[in-house]
Amino acid sequence: MRNVTLVHETRGQVPLPAGGELELFSFDPEAGTLYCVAAKHLLVAYSIKAGSVLFSFDLDKAGVIAQDTTIVTLQYIPDLSAICLATRAGDLVIYDLARKDAECVGMVDAGIFSMAWSPDNEILVLATGNKTLLYMTKEWEVITEHPINPPKPPSSTSSSTPAQASTPTNDEDIKEVTLSWRGDGNFFACTTINAHAQAVLRVWERSGSVHAYGEDTPMLGTPLSWRPSGSLIATCQNTPNKQEVIFYERNGLRHGSFPLRAPATTVRDILWNADSDLLALVLDDDANATGCIVQIWYMSNYHWYLKREIRLQDRTCCAQWDPADAFGLIVATRRGSVSRYDFAWDYDVTHRFSEDDKALAVVVDGATLNLTPLRYSAVPPPMCASKVALPAPLHMLAFAPHHNGFLAFTCDGHLLVLGGGKDWTPGSGAHLDAPECIASALVPRDQLDVVSLRLAVWVTPDTFVAVSPASSPSERDAVVYIRVYIAGTGLKITQIARTTAPAPVLRLLHNSQTNSTFAEFVDGSVHTLTLASGSCSLSSSPLLRLPGPCPWIASALWAGQERIVALSTRNKLYVQDTLLAADCNSFSLHDRFLVYTTLSHNMKFVPLSKPPPSPSLDASSLASPSPSTPTPSGKAPAKPKATRVIDDSAREVERGARIVSVVPCDIKVILQMPRGNLEVVYPRALTLSRLRTMLRRHEYGECFILMRKHRIDMNLLYDLDPSDFLAHIATFVSQVTNIDHLNLFISSLRDEDTTKTLFVDLEAASAPSGDDKVAGKVNLVCDKLREELNRVSSQRYILPILTTYVRKSPPELADALLLIQRLMTKHDIEVARTLAQEGEVNVRDEADEEENDETDEARNVTARAALDYIVFLIDVDKLYDVALGMYDFDLVMMVAQKSQKDPKEYMSFLTSLQQMEPALMRYTIDASLERWPQALANIAQAGPDHFETALDLISKHSLHVLGLEIYKDDKERIGAVRNLFGDDLYFRGRKEEAGYIFFSCGQYEKAFSSFKDISHWRMALAVASKLGYSEAARKELSHELADTLRNLLRFDEAALLLEEHCGEHEAAVTALVDGHLWDDAIRLCLLHNFQETIEKEIHPAVLEAYRSATADLNEKRDKFARHATRLGIVRANKLQFAQLGIDPYTRRTRPDGDDDSVMSGMSAASSASGASSDFSSYSAYSAYSTSSYANSAATGVSFTTLNTTKGKLKKGEKKEKREKVKHRVSGKEGSRYEEEYLVDVMRTMFPSANTQKAMGGLERALVYFNHVSEAHQIDALFSAYLHLIDSNLGLLSRSATAVAQESATRGSAYKQSNRDKEALVANTDTVVEPVIIHD
Repeated sequence: MRNVTLVHETRGQVPLPAGGELELFSFDPEAGTLYCVAAKHLLVAYSIKAGSVLFSFDLDKAGVIAQDTTIVTLQYIPDLSAICLATRAGDLVIYDLARKDAECVGMVDAGIFSMAWSPDNEILVLATGNKTLLYMTKEWEVITEHPINPPKPPSSTSSSTPAQASTPTNDEDIKEVTLSWRGDGNFFACTTINAHAQAVLRVWERSGSVHAYGEDTPMLGTPLSWRPSGSLIATCQNTPNKQEVIFYERNGLRHGSFPLRAPATTVRDILWNADSDLLALVLDDDANATGCIVQIWYMSNYHWYLKREIRLQDRTCCAQWDPADAFGLIVATRRGSVSRYDFAWDYDVTHRFSEDDKALAVVVDGATLNLTPLRYSAVPPPMCASKVALPAPLHMLAFAPHHNGFLAFTCDGHLLVLGGGKDWTPGSGAHLDAPECIASALVPRDQLDVVSLRLAVWVTPDTFVAVSPASSPSERDAVVYIRVYIAGTGLKITQIARTTAPAPVLRLLHNSQTNSTFAEFVDGSVHTLTLASGSCSLSSSPLLRLPGPCPWIASALWAGQERIVALSTRNKLYVQDTLLAADCNSFSLHDRFLVYTTLSHNMKFVPLSKPPPSPSLDASSLASPSPSTPTPSGKAPAKPKATRVIDDSAREVERGARIVSVVPCDIKVILQMPRGNLEVVYPRALTLSRLRTMLRRHEYGECFILMRKHRIDMNLLYDLDPSDFLAHIATFVSQVTNIDHLNLFISSLRDEDTTKTLFVDLEAASAPSGDDKVAGKVNLVCDKLREELNRVSSQRYILPILTTYVRKSPPELADALLLIQRLMTKHDIEVARTLAQEGEVNVRDEADEEENDETDEARNVTARAALDYIVFLIDVDKLYDVALGMYDFDLVMMVAQKSQKDPKEYMSFLTSLQQMEPALMRYTIDASLERWPQALANIAQAGPDHFETALDLISKHSLHVLGLEIYKDDKERIGAVRNLFGDDLYFRGRKEEAGYIFFSCGQYEKAFSSFKDISHWRMALAVASKLGYSEAARKELSHELADTLRNLLRFDEAALLLEEHCGEHEAAVTALVDGHLWDDAIRLCLLHNFQETIEKEIHPAVLEAYRSATADLNEKRDKFARHATRLGIVRANKLQFAQLGIDPYTRRTRPDGDDDSVMSGMSAASSASGASSDFSSYSAYSAYSTSSYANSAATGVSFTTLNTTKGKLKKGEKKEKREKVKHRVSGKEGSRYEEEYLVDVMRTMFPSANTQKAMGGLERALVYFNHVSEAHQIDALFSAYLHLIDSNLGLLSRSATAVAQESATRGSAYKQSNRDKEALVANTDTVVEPVIIHD
């Protein structure tokens, strides 16, 4: 599908002496120098770039060759930095470029026919006049010599190992010899032609032995060229009827051919380019003695295409491909004219970003154009949809910006306008009519040299521009403005204007969307080309400057701005001057995306709706921290949670695939494989973009067909815009009328937002966020769709309606079966009415049994079809259970027939059910289905005889609440139900609730036991009164309850019980003192005038509590400070190791983490104190505060828990887990878990709310007993302790095992409590209640 486009042409003229002609040349690709041999043995070095002669050397005057000889071969040798020449007389001459002198290094007396250096310039092969092949090194040492035509073995036409000669070959009359090396230098081919035009082909190895004998071919030509890739040897065959280029394999056998299409020509030379894909033929025009033709051929899918023809007005002396640039061809004529042609591969396809663009692909094959509209068909080459014949081979073409036609320039100067024709949309046949020739003209060369133009661009209906080459390197290219006029079938050029380009032009570009025209120069600069009335002009300054020349360039509206997209020969893709990809091999523009393929066999899509992406960064700069690198906490960073998101911005393609075209306003991408065949793919990025456009236009019908064809998840119909879909659900139903399509849509629904997982919008401004799970989506769509289907036609859409029931979560199978049940009844009525109208039966009378059977069968036709469908969607056994739960035996029988159940199993069961009472039947069914709530309701309706069964059901399946509801009006049985409920609550530990339930049903003994077990002393005493306890018994009970309350640390309740129910005021005071409730104890003593108790019991207890609290606060403060210091040291060392990328625990030598750890010995402070020292709570006060903290702390692991973590692990737990727990418990210095251990211990040292309340009470008691200084002291200690904790909260929060968020809140509460206590101490006359802090 590719064509060869001429992108640049350099012309020059080698100055020759009068009457002189060029004979041979060799090209130096590195310096760009042409070394020529002119007549009279003049060696000339000509620079193509500069257009000047570097030096000339007269070989005759130097005396290095014979005067009357002919130079047969000239070759530049880069390794020697010299030019090697061989003459027919046998002279072998070297011209040293450094010394600027020539030297004859050898002579063959018999003369030399031909010379060829190996590709690595290590071996020289000479075909001598002695009919031998002479092998020499580059140091001119002879390696070996063999006969040029060894005899062929008689056993076969070719052989890889020559046999003993049997029939000698007479080669005394050899006339010409041609040599050609293979690209790797391991083989070379040799053809010899004698005076009778008989040719012989031999394949020789590098070592000098014959590898193969060529197949006998008559009329073999002189030209010979071995393909560099090594697969074919090209030569020519001249028969009386035709001329062919034929090919041989390395074994000497024929391998294909193609005929020449230029009549009356002779093949002078055959040349392969460096990439082995282009074959150049140099032809002498027999009809024109001074003319010459250069043809460029290309093979794809085993068909040879004539891609380009260059017609010269002078005989060509020689042509050569640039060894360094596979698309550079140098041609020199005998008159000294030198031209360098630079080509590029192009896919010539129309591209106008409109829906009427047929994506017309034009494949050039000489004078025939193969046309294929890719929008409708992708005909693989060499076939095509239609052909257009031109008067001569095509020179170049330009597509129209306003229709599917194009301009064609031929090699003989014709200009043709092609377009119109019949509709290109394919009809019933496979043939597509080609565009017709609207107008044509043969343009005179003196008016406009059409053949010399290149890069033509059709701008307006009557205007096009092209590039005219400079006649010499000192001149510049010109941009030619051409206006034409079409009159009938004739074409006339009405205006020509030229503007000189500042540099050689590489490409011309026209954007039909913006009507902009650009010119790119060989230096990478892009200028704007402005077309005015009758003239054109280039912008003085470049629009942008690309990093280098880019032979492939395009323009697109990108994010509202026109931007240039360019691809260089080094596979770098640029957007403006920014690198987008460094491994691109082809690209094309869609109306919404830039699509390009890469050398890694991927096709990528870049949306044009967003600004171009920034240059791709190195992967290392975006990499996450290595998992082996510890964080400051010593732990490896957690891996991010993987999300199931499909990336549609790239997809894999076959190796070497290139983009032919991306059909505008469509979803097709046509790719060409390396072997030449075409593939049409429908990328998800283009498909989804098209679907989104159609959905926003509410084209649900076409959208559904497209999604079904390309297997796109149907959830996208709803997920793209849920509210819009629900608002237009009537439109959806009206367009998607097929029942199967509706069922497919409903069945595909799931509670997931596919726009966040499967179909992320590449054109969206930002990536989707939020959870991809959408709860209730399926249920909502099913309900809305069912409403619309019922409104339109519930009879027509019965199957989709059933599907909406089944797809809900949970499935509403009962409603689906009810619909089937109603369908059966409705059909029965319709049949009965029809029969009644015909006089066969009365609707209100019973018919005979036969008629009833027929009616039943007719009635069940539609119902059975619906049932068959729903059985396809849901498990039939589950459906059987649902039908059984509806208590409809006809429906159960229908469902059972669809299952694999044995009728012997269910028929007896159904028969037994039909013989039961209705309530008992329903109970039996519900019990078999384990629907216990329904079973209880039905058994309750069965009567009082089944009450025991109901109680057993309530007890086994915990249906107590439902039982209370059912029997709430049955006064005789509600008590039994409540008693069961109370027993259940009691055994589940909810004894308070059980006590009230027992009390309500008169079970006072059980109620008393429940309240007593939980020390609910008020209700226990009340129930004891109900049970008739005596005064003494109640008092004894009160004492027992009071002791229990004291053990539970509920001192205030114990004191109240002793005071009110036992009358023991002193015992109540003692209980309050034990609980450190100083205010209440003093109040009770003053109430009953116990002054002595105040002084003898309360006052000493307050002082003892003060001493204990003081010691405890001092110890806790010191220990907390030590832990904080150690924690800072541990964290600082971890940060240092993390910066070095070292795990501080990998150098452990003993598994118990002893002092060999790298973290040990870093601080003199020790944190390995005994567990009990963290809470030296030996006084009554300390014990109370510790217990309060244990009850109030809601976060973290308490110290007591860590020290008592003993016992066996569960079976199956790994040894590593056991070791981990051991390390955490130990908390040794330098261990892996030391930091976490320190944080846990420090958190347990935070004062709780009860501790603060007790501290406030202690301070008030000290003030009451006039110990103001002690109150100040305890307040100062407590405030200092709180300040120490507050100052270290930030240290804890930065840890990997930081405290919970509520720690900071608790710290602020400490400050408020501290301020309240300061106010209390400052004002001794006022008793201030401290703030109660609850965790």
